[in-house]
Amino acid sequence: MRIQALEKSGHGNRSAAMALENGSFRRSPASFLRKALSHIMIGWLATAILAAAFAAEGADAPALAASPPPRGRALVGAIRWDVWVGDLGLAEGFKHGIWNEMALASDEQWRDRIPFYGEWRADGSVRARFTDQETMDREIAYAKGALDYWAFLDYPPWSQGDGRMHTALRLYLSSAHKADLNFCIILNHREWWLHRETYLGYFREPTYQTTVDGRPLVYLLMLQISTEENARAQAWLAKEMASLSEQSEAQGTGKPYYVVMCFRPTIAAMLCDLLGADAVSAYAKPKKGAGEPYAEYAQYVEQSWNGYKDTGKQVVPICMTGWDQRPRTVECDNPQWARIRESGPGWFRKATPEEIARHIAAAARWNRENPDAARTNAVIVYNWNEFTEGGWLCPVLGEEDARLRAIEKARLAGAW
Repeated sequence: MRIQALEKSGHGNRSAAMALENGSFRRSPASFLRKALSHIMIGWLATAILAAAFAAEGADAPALAASPPPRGRALVGAIRWDVWVGDLGLAEGFKHGIWNEMALASDEQWRDRIPFYGEWRADGSVRARFTDQETMDREIAYAKGALDYWAFLDYPPWSQGDGRMHTALRLYLSSAHKADLNFCIILNHREWWLHRETYLGYFREPTYQTTVDGRPLVYLLMLQISTEENARAQAWLAKEMASLSEQSEAQGTGKPYYVVMCFRPTIAAMLCDLLGADAVSAYAKPKKGAGEPYAEYAQYVEQSWNGYKDTGKQVVPICMTGWDQRPRTVECDNPQWARIRESGPGWFRKATPEEIARHIAAAARWNRENPDAARTNAVIVYNWNEFTEGGWLCPVLGEEDARLRAIEKARLAGAW
């Protein structure tokens, strides 16, 4: 049975996928996961998803978790992929900050996607570095009123010697303004099971996002894997998740509410069962567009929500702020982007701020109309800062914070 990687992955994802597909699970489950999944370096989730889509068509009592929103209002969060570190940690195989700056500089038409903390320089290059407290504090101020939480894709310090892609989460946690916006974690393969206390500490943060019944919200970015060949690995992961849950309950922060992110609803549901998770969702919904209107793309995404519902699982609907890979056709030594150049980028026209607000409102309405399938009444949005892939809410040089203010306006008007 074939498998397809659905994770932020680098040029090693094929070897990891082959190890899983060939059933090369001859060591302990923990060792297997470390060996096989260590090939999957920081990289380019959307490219991997797109390929899969086409192929498959302490002593005192701990602080209480953040309070849920008023009952009846959807909880809206945005995914963060914090690659905007420039040359921090620059090494062979890790040039993501530089590659993404190159992509934005590759054509003047991408100038309007440069984040507010970036600049188009006189020599035609782009510099966009998210590495200081002031920038994080400004981002929180921008997001306040439009979003309830950020979902940080987890790149913990121990997975990178200098913790380069942990920078944004570190700055959030040290912000004097973090009470204005909650956060949660998207777990992946980066040996979180060896560092449970870190995550238990996150759950104790007053701003850690909880569900309506007070459970820490945790997303799981998974590999799409075959059932038979990886049963032991899945069982081992389920055991580690159960252990994290037990420890969270013991410290008074409740059992985490696990949401499996996977492109294919059936695989998401399978993993939900095998891992003892609670709900299904997706990181993104790519589609091979060729310049069609955003409204057409949004309709495609909205139709997918019922596909997840049909699995019988609880659902957190995914919303897409856009999809446009064209900047990633820039000539560089990023092997995943080379594949985009070869196959052609998928893209749809840029959404207006109002279209994005309507799309999110549609997700909130879907939750209201499907209460038995959306008990958490949560929504997840792609993305806060995937500028080179066409998905962002973060203010940019072109339209500034218009997207966030349109969302806030719709929210205040009662759309959710």
